[in-house]
Amino acid sequence: MAAPSNFKRVLTYLQKSSQSTPILADFSQSIVDYYVTNGDICSVYPRLENKKLILFPPEPKKSVKIKRPSFCPFHNLTSELASQLSNDVKQRGVDVGVCVLLESHDGLVLLTRRSDHMRTFPRVWVTPGGHIENNETLHEACFRELKEETGLTVTSDMCQGSEVNILALWESTFPTKLSRGLPKRHHVVIYLLAQLDNPYTSEYLNKHIVLDPQEVSACAWINNDLVKDIVEQGNEEMKDIGKGHLDHYQQKNFQGYNYKH
Repeated sequence: MAAPSNFKRVLTYLQKSSQSTPILADFSQSIVDYYVTNGDICSVYPRLENKKLILFPPEPKKSVKIKRPSFCPFHNLTSELASQLSNDVKQRGVDVGVCVLLESHDGLVLLTRRSDHMRTFPRVWVTPGGHIENNETLHEACFRELKEETGLTVTSDMCQGSEVNILALWESTFPTKLSRGLPKRHHVVIYLLAQLDNPYTSEYLNKHIVLDPQEVSACAWINNDLVKDIVEQGNEEMKDIGKGHLDHYQQKNFQGYNYKH
């Protein structure tokens, strides 16, 4: 959901060693590049405190992966291109978003399609999520966004073992490639996994879905095979191929829902 007018952004801070002090992440630098010199993935220990997301060095049993696409604009941003960024953009810092990977008791994952008029990633299939409001925990933020976008009320008590854990982080940029323009947004997106207990199947939950047309134009429950199929197509093609597969899945399995004006 769009942030309220009095919303204070949660920004990303980086800490490379246990002895160092967290520093505000630079908008124009790749987060992954800060921690490793090679590759598109590394491990960090994320913690939300004092309205900041701090990425600490990895610790045993507390670390998760943060990944970026190989074509990440910030990894490929030259000093000449960086100089063309406006001051307003340069000073934005790296925002924080939260998404929930909601898995029904019958093993399906909920995806939503962003509305046509969204400023970033219109019509793209995503997991429900958005910003973190003042004084919210990660759990509270992801469940609030889920409620606002789909009408579903979910709590930790409805999940297996009453647990909702961080699955991974994604370094997100808009536009997604330099060939589509200079970066305007830079986010660390936190994905939380919520595996629902009995009786919360996709059929049960579908009866309670009420989409917000300002945010979401459709939703679908997909199985693990379809998730793997989409991922195997590669990051570059995921948007268009995913849409086609999801539309087919909705028609075949009657698990989709489209907002009707």
